Amino acid sequence: MPALRAKTGAAARGGNARTSDTDDGRALLEGKIRGALEKRYLKGRKVVGIKIRQAEGNYVEGFLKFGGAKGDRHLVDFRATSNPQGRLSSLEVDGRKIPLSASSAT
Repeated sequence: MPALRAKTGAAARGGNARTSDTDDGRALLEGKIRGALEKRYLKGRKVVGIKIRQAEGNYVEGFLKFGGAKGDRHLVDFRATSNPQGRLSSLEVDGRKIPLSASSAT
C-alpha cells in the first residue's frame, strides 16, 4: 500500500509513534482485507483485529484475529500485495489464496 511504504519520525527510528499517513494506509488496507474475506472465508466468524508485521513496497504480511459465534478467538497469518494503483491484488490467509472480487479489491 502506498501509505505504508515510508516510515518517518520516531517510527523510522524504531519508536512507537505512528504518522497519520501510516494510520490511513493501515485503515485502508484493513478495510480491503475485511471486504475480501467477507463473502468467501469468514463463514460466521468476524475479523476482530488485524496486525501488520511487515510492510515493504507493495507487500504486506501480518496476522488476523478472528472471533467466532461462541466467543472463541484464534489468529491466522496473512500475506497481501497491492498493485501500483493501491488496490489489493492478492491475498493469502493461513496458506489459502483468497479470490478477490472486483468490489473487494477497490
